[in-house]
Amino acid sequence: MPNYYFDLKTDKRPNGKQTSAHTHCEYIQREGRFADLGQEELESLSYNNLITGKYPIENLPEKEMLLYSSPYGKILVDKSGVRFMRQSTLSEETIAMGIEIARKIYGDELELKGRSTFVNKTMATAVKLEVPVSWRDEYQNKVMDIMKEDYENGERDFRAAGGKYIRRRIADPRKRAGRGRGKMPISEPHAKLDTLEALAKRGFSLPKLPKCHMVRPEGRSQLLLSRDENNHLLNKCRESTAHLRWYSLRARRRAIDKTVNDIMVNFQKCNDAVYASSHVQYINRESIFKKRGGCLYTANHLPRWAEGNAKKFFQAADRHERGNGERYKEIVFSLPNELGLEENKKIVEAFVQKHLQDFYYAYAIHDKVGAMSNGERQPHVHIMFSTREIDDVEKRQERPPELFFSRANSKAPEKGGCRKSWKWISVDRQKYLLKLRKDYAVIQNEALERNGVNLRVDHRTLKAQREEALANGNYFLADLLKKMPEKYVGPVELMKADSEVVKNQKRLRAVNHQREKDLIARLMIQDGIDKDTMEEKSQDLKQRLDSIFAYEPDIEDADERAYFTEEKQKIQAMEKDMVAVYGITLWAPKAVEMASLDAMTTEEKELWQDLKSYGREKKEWEILKNRMVEPPGDDVEALEAYLKICPEIDKELDKINLKIHQAAAEIRPVFERLNLPHNKASILKRAAFYVNDNRLAKTEIRKLQRNLDSKLKSLDKHIKDYFVVHQKNREYSAEEVASILNANIVRQETVEKRLAKELYHMRKRVISYPRAIEMAKNNYVQGAFKQLRADKRELKKREDKLSPEERKSAWQEIDRREQELEAQCSTAVGRSKIEAIAAGILRKNAPIAKEYNMLSAKHRTLKDSIVQTKYQSQRVEARAPLEQGNKFRVAPSAQSSSSGGGGGSLPTPSRDADLISKALSGGAKEAQLVARSKPDEPDDWKWLSEAEKDDLRNDMATIDRY
Repeated sequence: MPNYYFDLKTDKRPNGKQTSAHTHCEYIQREGRFADLGQEELESLSYNNLITGKYPIENLPEKEMLLYSSPYGKILVDKSGVRFMRQSTLSEETIAMGIEIARKIYGDELELKGRSTFVNKTMATAVKLEVPVSWRDEYQNKVMDIMKEDYENGERDFRAAGGKYIRRRIADPRKRAGRGRGKMPISEPHAKLDTLEALAKRGFSLPKLPKCHMVRPEGRSQLLLSRDENNHLLNKCRESTAHLRWYSLRARRRAIDKTVNDIMVNFQKCNDAVYASSHVQYINRESIFKKRGGCLYTANHLPRWAEGNAKKFFQAADRHERGNGERYKEIVFSLPNELGLEENKKIVEAFVQKHLQDFYYAYAIHDKVGAMSNGERQPHVHIMFSTREIDDVEKRQERPPELFFSRANSKAPEKGGCRKSWKWISVDRQKYLLKLRKDYAVIQNEALERNGVNLRVDHRTLKAQREEALANGNYFLADLLKKMPEKYVGPVELMKADSEVVKNQKRLRAVNHQREKDLIARLMIQDGIDKDTMEEKSQDLKQRLDSIFAYEPDIEDADERAYFTEEKQKIQAMEKDMVAVYGITLWAPKAVEMASLDAMTTEEKELWQDLKSYGREKKEWEILKNRMVEPPGDDVEALEAYLKICPEIDKELDKINLKIHQAAAEIRPVFERLNLPHNKASILKRAAFYVNDNRLAKTEIRKLQRNLDSKLKSLDKHIKDYFVVHQKNREYSAEEVASILNANIVRQETVEKRLAKELYHMRKRVISYPRAIEMAKNNYVQGAFKQLRADKRELKKREDKLSPEERKSAWQEIDRREQELEAQCSTAVGRSKIEAIAAGILRKNAPIAKEYNMLSAKHRTLKDSIVQTKYQSQRVEARAPLEQGNKFRVAPSAQSSSSGGGGGSLPTPSRDADLISKALSGGAKEAQLVARSKPDEPDDWKWLSEAEKDDLRNDMATIDRY
């Protein structure tokens, strides 16, 4: 589903610092240091004496930052890496600290760049101070291995010559300060020394020297010795200490580690929250952002002096805007990933034309894969613009940059800059931001509708949407919108491999997604249950309705018949309404298909519709093939047509299977895209919305079913009461039974005639095998056979007016044309085409043939019923003279045992006449349920059925035995 995101940003960072306009312009347009290639730019920005790495662990500042400074060198850091200054005075400790800092920023694998003296000195320091480092350059690793081997050999030679180490303790000045009395503070390297006058007061004396001016140098004083004496003293010192060395490695390492830790704490504390190097990785898709997309398109609306270069325009903003003035604003909003780049460009252009037409702006469309998503694309746009509104003076004559960005002059506008628009600086700017959000939602929805994507976005907050859902009674949507709030995670946190913030956010998002998934699954399952329940209820109501309507012919009372007719019309109207509502009801399977179509473009929808049409066509061919019945052997013409058409049906099935295979191959990438986890979840969510939106239709169906059920129960009870009253103890003579049967025959014959008439008219629409061949032949020769038949009829009408020679010539011409057409149809190509056309004709005619067969079966059943009823009527009429004076009654046990509902279950005249006629016709089962009265029998005996009489006789015999 399309995402909605809209944000308005200023040139101020969260920490209050301003972002350079031209740098941010480079960022959104992926230019300069932010270009997609990135590596060359980084290489070109690299400095001498540099230690860098490929994947930074810490964020690097955009501008140069000083980490450490002393007389023995400086350590700085910027986006290019850790740099060293004052090469001539770089000490081993300074270099070691730089290596350790680089390891904390880039990891253990580093890249060493710079002059050869620096590179060699750095590798020697790493060996001497035992710094665990590995270089990306294998040659440097080999050189350092050689240095390490030489250093170890020198140590072994020194010890073999009797050399000894004197441990030297290096104190931390910060620990020595303030430790108590007797401890002397360490002076700073460049501290001022006492003057000669101060030294003289403390009793210091100098040797007597020639009178002259002397300037005491800053720093440590030196011995006043001649050169020869100095060299002699140094040589003696070396000889005396040849086998002694200071050992201070551990102390030096401790001091270095402590200093590096302090530097890193200060570095992380002072570093900004937004860094250029982080943006370099993010924009250039390095490190963890490697798989993300980049800049797809850029455009701008700028003055002529900017020469179409957004960077040049915003550099001028940096240069000429007042110190605390706002140099730009930025609008960032998401774009629908259901649309391509061209359509998204139209969305952006529509937005800037509506809201930024009177401003200078530049925008860039980006595409990326969300770090917190499941591989979902997140296209979006950055619009960077100056808040100064273009006035009439600017439109007539563009101001130079230094004037354009200056303070506006209300009295003489041409002497000042463009005024900053109230939209961005007034106290009501929040209201205008809400208008921007709403307008963008409208523009995006119009684009989605224009491209046939049936998805929409809502600019309102989730809280507002949920409140509206609750007010409308849409509790499902309200539950979906009730989510645990998520916090914004910036790119700095995303860069961290084991960020707890990212982990917590992913866990929270997983909980929200699972809850949403459960709500949707619950709705879909309930929808399936509701569908099955409603369909079962509809079938039950239909059966009961047909059963009750079957009583209508047996209602003899005029008032009861009028009442029944009125109630029947009401029930039929309710049934019609229920069918209509059921037709617009949307169930889960159809909702999923609609949601899938919503996520497709117009072209993809056409592919899907083609595939479905091929599937329907294949089903029609298969139905036709299954209904093909081989004609009897004596019908030669039909058998010949049958044998021609069957192979063509198989050919058509092969063709349609090939079409389905090709269409499936074309649409397979679409379904692979829709089956991606995030798309599948979006489709199910959209389907759930469809199902939920259709809940009122299902509520209406339930209401209609309840009303119809109540109406049927009421009418059924009324009819039962009527028949119970009117049929109670009712007696029938044989003549009356015959009369009722004859009336039923008349009604059945009326229905049969109507069905026969429908069959007659429908039979003309049903195409037989021979007729299909004839139609195909006429179609193949483009109607020539039809014209030939018309010419034959015309010739027959006027042949009496023709002479024998003209008549013969005309018929010969007709025969010649017919032979030519038959010869044309008899070719191999002709036969194949005709058989294929005939198969297609039969396929299109299959629904009509199916309806005809169903109607024909119903007609045959009714005719069989008429024959059976006539037979029963004839038997009753034949028995009538023999039953003169006798009366017949259906036993109450038969009525009670058959009163469970349904057509014919009530004691209606038709039902009683049917049972009595079957009993008189010799039906043993029916005879047990029919009682016959005779004049010579007691009143309490004559109305007993044969079954009841047998039961009574058995009871009396049992009593006699006891």
